[in-house]
Order: sequence, then structure tokens, then C-alpha cells
Amino acid sequence: MVEQIFTQEAVEKLQPYIQKTVDDLLEDLKQKRCADGPVHLVKIFALPAPSYVIYTILGAPFHDLEYLT
Repeated sequence: MVEQIFTQEAVEKLQPYIQKTVDDLLEDLKQKRCADGPVHLVKIFALPAPSYVIYTILGAPFHDLEYLT
């Protein structure tokens, strides 16, 4: 069931969304967070980036992101 979601073709179609997600998170990090000094990179970027992509693939609501990660 899940195998079809993660085929090379399916993932390649997601590439623009994945790139935008990463770009948006990095821009937010640069604009809002780094201005105040050091940041927790895992919490601010490394956990949310793949979570947003997987949530999109599975159709899970983003408002549960903090609770589930």
C-alpha cells in the first residue's frame, strides 16, 4: 500500500514541493530565528522538513505536527 506512494516517479513529482518546503524553512530560520543568536537546528529545521513532506504524502493535518514529532 505505502510502496506506491514512495516510487521514484511519485517522489520526483514531489520534488518542487520538497524544495519549496526546505527553502521556506531555511528562509524563516534566516529571517526570524538566527537574528536572535543560536538556534536549535533539529527542532527548527531537521524535524519539520521531512515531517511536512511525509504529512503531505499521507494527507495528515499539519496542526498535529508538533504533537506527533
